[in-house]
Amino acid sequence: MAGRRPRLYVYGCSLGAQILGLYLVKMREKACEVLDGAILYGTPWSTLKGSEFFYGNAYGVYQKVIGMSLSENIRKQQLPQLRPYISDEDYSIYEAVLASNWQGMLPLDEHVFPRMFGFANRQDYYEKVSVAERLTEIKVPTFALGAADDQICGHMYAPIKAAQGSESRVCFGTTDYGAHVCHVYGHLVPKPWYPKPCLEFLHFLEARLTFKKKEE
Repeated sequence: MAGRRPRLYVYGCSLGAQILGLYLVKMREKACEVLDGAILYGTPWSTLKGSEFFYGNAYGVYQKVIGMSLSENIRKQQLPQLRPYISDEDYSIYEAVLASNWQGMLPLDEHVFPRMFGFANRQDYYEKVSVAERLTEIKVPTFALGAADDQICGHMYAPIKAAQGSESRVCFGTTDYGAHVCHVYGHLVPKPWYPKPCLEFLHFLEARLTFKKKEE
């Protein structure tokens, strides 16, 4: 049809996949007005249930390294940019927590993120940013790629059963190996493998939309 908007596909990886998933959940049918498809790769599906796995896996090494690195990033890059828009009290609290964070993600989840984004506490934050429990609210055709040995997100919390329901618009692709966003192939020179199934999904959507356009 003349005047039809350009096709638009979106992609999110790890935390970005969770944020994109939340957008798709909250916007529902409205997201379909601007998006033709979405890809979620290595998604932390259930913040509420998966946090225990994340904090305990590998004796907490992953969460500590990620949390400390993220704290430094926020303190040096994001916090100075937020300074004109937040109160002196908030700025002091964030700066103190970030500068003294040797624990990992817990200080961020308890004292930074809930306060920064308006949640009551860590429990409230976890409940409201969890995507798994609201999978069927996603209306945009979506492909979710993950691995059963994901050491960060915990594949056991992926809502695969919900995705198999008649109301689901989400297609899951799961490999036995691939860890957290680390699907590679080859020996001497490993190459990323994940673009292959992602592109296959996009080609399918393109073919479907092209066929639909011909029918119109």
